[in-house]
Amino acid sequence: MHMQIPVTLNGTAQALDGRIYLGTWEVRDDEIVMTDPRVPVSGDTGGIGLGVRASGDFNLECEFILDKARDAGAGGPVISFYAQPDGAHYDFRYVSYFNAGVLQKKTVGQPWQEIGYAADVALPESVWHALKLTVRGDTFSVSVNGQEIVSARDASFSAGQFGLGCTVRPVRYRNVRMAGGDLATAPVWSPPGDTQIRVICADAGMGGYQGFPSVCRLQDGDLLCAFYAGWGHTAASGEGQRPNGGAVALCRSTDDGNTWSPATIVFDGPFDDNGVNIWQYDDGTVRMAVYSIDHQAWPTMQDYFHYYSVTSNDGGRTWSEIATMQFGDMHIGAYSPWSSPYRLANGEWLWPVYWAGGAAGSHCTQWVFHAGFSRSVDGGHTWGQVEYIEAQESYMNEGDLCQFPDGSIICIVRDERQHMWQTWSRDDGHTWSAPAQLPWYGHCPNLLRTRSGITLLVHRVPGVCVRYSLDDAKTWAGAVMIDSAGGAYSSMVELEDGRVLITYYTEGDRSQIRAQVLDVSATGIRSLDIASNKR
Repeated sequence: MHMQIPVTLNGTAQALDGRIYLGTWEVRDDEIVMTDPRVPVSGDTGGIGLGVRASGDFNLECEFILDKARDAGAGGPVISFYAQPDGAHYDFRYVSYFNAGVLQKKTVGQPWQEIGYAADVALPESVWHALKLTVRGDTFSVSVNGQEIVSARDASFSAGQFGLGCTVRPVRYRNVRMAGGDLATAPVWSPPGDTQIRVICADAGMGGYQGFPSVCRLQDGDLLCAFYAGWGHTAASGEGQRPNGGAVALCRSTDDGNTWSPATIVFDGPFDDNGVNIWQYDDGTVRMAVYSIDHQAWPTMQDYFHYYSVTSNDGGRTWSEIATMQFGDMHIGAYSPWSSPYRLANGEWLWPVYWAGGAAGSHCTQWVFHAGFSRSVDGGHTWGQVEYIEAQESYMNEGDLCQFPDGSIICIVRDERQHMWQTWSRDDGHTWSAPAQLPWYGHCPNLLRTRSGITLLVHRVPGVCVRYSLDDAKTWAGAVMIDSAGGAYSSMVELEDGRVLITYYTEGDRSQIRAQVLDVSATGIRSLDIASNKR
């Protein structure tokens, strides 16, 4: 669909041909308005390719506004430039809620590579902000309200077209102006879609919302992906749906993630079954652990979380009766096990856990979280008391861990302000260093060390973001954004040939469980066509 976009080129106001390639837009009182009211939605929400091409030095200026909206999500404006016919281009993205500005480069068939990052860029809603993109040679810089927030250097593309868009939440633009030595009208641009993404499940039949996947590679090579299926981020019984909320669905792949079976509901407990972890023991037993939420317990958090377990002795085809779980002599109550338990080199298991709640007996108007671990010394059959990570922050949660050949263990968690922190243990997780803040925002960390010695860290923001380390997490490289979807909450497994399969979800009322296969090497991360089965 084409529309006329008011743009000023080198001081001359004109209506420029634009092509809507994503979302619904209209020009209203000289404003370029994203009109789709469904927020948040999955990934990039809207985009318009502009029929103008630039080469050499140029400026692009505009104003944008983030309208206040309920559940608006973590997103904002996207400015595309030097866009090529094959889809290669640069983007500037602003991610509200996380207050982050990111410069990225997209090459054909590959993820977005981060080339510039800015934290602590707080831009209030319902206020017009002035954005300026400046290109001088191979240097790009972005200023907001007269202050430079991020810059980068890259010489991959020296000419191309432009686009305006938004991710996760609607944005309005006005006063779009471009100036430079060589600006010319051109056929409008729209990026081709990426083909590397596999959709594991778009609707498990429980309300159209899928989230929080956990993937396990069995000893026979099959992949099991378990995930939450409901009708929202949580499925409270008072929303006119099933009285016991969401359930847990399962899909199977027998070809390294190329194809997946239809989803089947394998766990449907008495409450909203909101989270799941799945793993296999050495004896072949598969265990699925599910935490369920009793939404009626919200005011005081008493018995808010319930935790259950089922096992399978035939590779996840049939399951045992539901059993309750506990940590030591503690009823689960307000404890939430997070990622799947991790087996240490000494044979013990550690399970990342966080406590959620407030003052005892009070109405929890403000969450308080504490991250810690439960330990099993009998192969994962029983779990001990939760031991907490000592931290000044009172909002540490969503931890994941990884052990290295020297025995050291890293744990990465998030805090209330959306920062991520790392802490280390040198004694099998009995004591931990003081958490140190990492220089980027993020949620839901997920760690994996490959057999070749490369450590991957996946987190949300921007989109589904992958960082990697070649020195056992002493330093981090990257990042690449493998999907602009706002969900993430990933789970990874390494395949037999060394490729890494990553599952994640997209968030929003049409959320999906997705998968990609990555080639991970010392030179970086590449997204692969799952069907090719080649590195």
